[in-house]
Amino acid sequence: MVNAMSYEEGYENLRKLKSLYESTESHRNEATTRLHLIDQLFFNCLGWERSETNAEEHDNGEYVDYMFYITNRVLVVEAKKEGISFEVPAGNRTRIRKISTICRGNAGLQSAIQQALRYAQQCGVLFAAVANGHQIIAFLATRTDGVSPMEGQALVFESFDVMEADFLILWNALSRSAVSKRNLKYQLLQTPYKEPPTKLAQKIPDYPGVISRNIYQAEMKNLAEMVFEDIPKDSRFEAEFLDECYCEIGALSQSSLLGKAVLNTRYAAVFDTSTPGPAITPANTKNGISEELKNPSASNRPILILGEVGVGKTTFLRRLVLEQKSESEDLVSLFVNLGYEANLTDNLRSYLLREICSQIKRKYQINIYSNKFVRHLYRDELRELEDGIHGDLKQINPEKYLEKEIELLESLQRISDSHLKRAIEELARSHRKRLLLFLDNADQRDLHTQQLVFLAAQEFSQWPVTVFVSLRPSTYYESLRNGALSGYHPKAFTISPARTDEVIKKRLNLARKILAGDSSVALTSPNIERMVPELSLIVRSFQNSFTKRGEIAEFVDNVAAGNLRQALDFVRDSFGSAHVNTKKMVEIYRKSGRYTVPLHELIRSVMFGDTMYFSPKTSPICNLFDVTSCNEREHFLLPLLMQLLLDKANVGQSDGFVEAPKVVAQLQSFGFIPEQIDDAILRATNHRLVTTSGGRRPSQSNQYQVQLRITTAGAYHILRLTRMFTYIDAVVVDTPIFDESLHARIRDEWTIRGRIKRAEEFVNYLDIAWERSSFGTQPLGWESISSSLKEDINRIKTAIDRPVSR
Repeated sequence: MVNAMSYEEGYENLRKLKSLYESTESHRNEATTRLHLIDQLFFNCLGWERSETNAEEHDNGEYVDYMFYITNRVLVVEAKKEGISFEVPAGNRTRIRKISTICRGNAGLQSAIQQALRYAQQCGVLFAAVANGHQIIAFLATRTDGVSPMEGQALVFESFDVMEADFLILWNALSRSAVSKRNLKYQLLQTPYKEPPTKLAQKIPDYPGVISRNIYQAEMKNLAEMVFEDIPKDSRFEAEFLDECYCEIGALSQSSLLGKAVLNTRYAAVFDTSTPGPAITPANTKNGISEELKNPSASNRPILILGEVGVGKTTFLRRLVLEQKSESEDLVSLFVNLGYEANLTDNLRSYLLREICSQIKRKYQINIYSNKFVRHLYRDELRELEDGIHGDLKQINPEKYLEKEIELLESLQRISDSHLKRAIEELARSHRKRLLLFLDNADQRDLHTQQLVFLAAQEFSQWPVTVFVSLRPSTYYESLRNGALSGYHPKAFTISPARTDEVIKKRLNLARKILAGDSSVALTSPNIERMVPELSLIVRSFQNSFTKRGEIAEFVDNVAAGNLRQALDFVRDSFGSAHVNTKKMVEIYRKSGRYTVPLHELIRSVMFGDTMYFSPKTSPICNLFDVTSCNEREHFLLPLLMQLLLDKANVGQSDGFVEAPKVVAQLQSFGFIPEQIDDAILRATNHRLVTTSGGRRPSQSNQYQVQLRITTAGAYHILRLTRMFTYIDAVVVDTPIFDESLHARIRDEWTIRGRIKRAEEFVNYLDIAWERSSFGTQPLGWESISSSLKEDINRIKTAIDRPVSR
């Protein structure tokens, strides 16, 4: 635990240190200079803890460096060398000076600064300082703006008198709190941010553009939306859809690029065992849906269904209801989809009450506001009215008495939650109905709304209703720590993904049945009916591709990374994609009786979507070679991060998680500073290349308190995509080029030969950047990636010179 030193304490300690310096000046040696002055300056005056410091001897053992840590390395201080002295030019009251100026004619100072620079850059440390006891110079050691640190500026204190007079500046630059905020860079030296070179995308008019479809693609898009979107949501076909398309959850992928040890824990590991809470039970057993979930005990608690976005929570719950209905005809199931419904309502609780009433009426023809139902519901209150003072009106003035009854019933049913509760109790008692209420897709709403949903679920569970709430694990744990769940102990079940390839094959089979007329689903579009023969051939081509061509299933399975919804979106969108040549597909199938969708067409369909060019804002694929700073070495930061995590994931029976500080420290050893690394980790997390322990999203407050693990999407990026012409050809428009000559030559290309030439130049540019980066011993193996890329490019060059047979 760090005890924060106040500014006032630091100032008083500096005054004492100055007195010590003046009283011992005549008999100090080099060792006491470091021990009595430099140590006390940082530990007693600037608020650093000794536990945050590592003093390391260099290889030649001549001098000692200080490495300061705030979770990771942040500051290098070079102490005075044995027998070598340096002095800062006096007589200048300006604290900010050019490094080249203060080093002019001062070999000792220049040597000390250069040594600190080399060490800091090797360790990826942003700040460095040199000190000789009574003087200190601080500067940026690792820059990302293309400027040499020796050409930059430094903060100079040439004496203890100056340190005392300008202690506020010293404190705001080198105190622990100031270094953590990077004040020296952003406030004192005011280093301007320099943009990387412009991307080709910035020169393309109307980038990223919209690509048009031919008639086959347009009608395939309509069919895909019917099969993948409309039918699954239509209650009329629910039984058929679930019978045809439901897959058991929790099966291990057969195409994953990660080992089985990681897959076995891939989903379990999103649950944060460090956070205390109720036991979490798998929703499925070897025999199917858990009996405990099908027959939950009466506990007056909501049942939480925990699963990441897209793993199939909704489909699982619908299957659960279908099984329950087959065993009991008196089941009443109510689904409230909070994902796309209720977005415009201001009062979520009122909406839920209205929606429950509406579904009871619509699905089960029970109107809880009908006169007959209301009078039966409040029959005891009507008897009390008759026994009361107004009872005589029933004989004297029947019309007046009827008004009294109506007023009473109106007042009772006006309290909507009380009325609904009473109605549900009546349905359970008199109608012998068992009610299941599903509050689905709450995890697609903001955290505040999710808290309200759970509180409402907690209230509903006190009624004769079994309440289910779908949540993401990260939401669950956040609420356990700081939200509505902290005061309750609900029962929680986990949903893990089904096998992606099985889910896709069943959806494609359903599409084929619909086109063949073997389904209860009728085609409603005249164009689809007219084009059934062609569309059937396209569906068969996709079926053949997913069954016979492993690389197709491998791509979808790995890039979707367990998100079944996204995997289905990939296939749905490729059905009608302008990047998939459906006309050629039909022609070749008619001639040869078979066709396999080329992998590069499917990848382009996923990467580009409806755009003409790759856009990182809309694509689920990440550009690993993009940079956030003016530094060409950063082209390899994300690839290095992916390779580091991949190596860890594929070691023995490891679950693949690595503590974030260890990852950052290793990337710092390649010369990257924490700012660059933070941006890389966030980009990788946003594109789901990396996942975190407990599903917690890295943030400024917890970025080093999580564990990181590569996902199958991250593995596919580094093991497959980086070695493909299709990928390089796409991302070149989104990558800054630091070579001015190549930057001028890289242009928009549409011919295949022009794109090949551009890709060759881009790969050669990356080769040169890699050589100049001098990473030393590292795990990436860029030479192998580059060689594979060139082989793929040469394969395509050879293929375009001869017709391709299928």
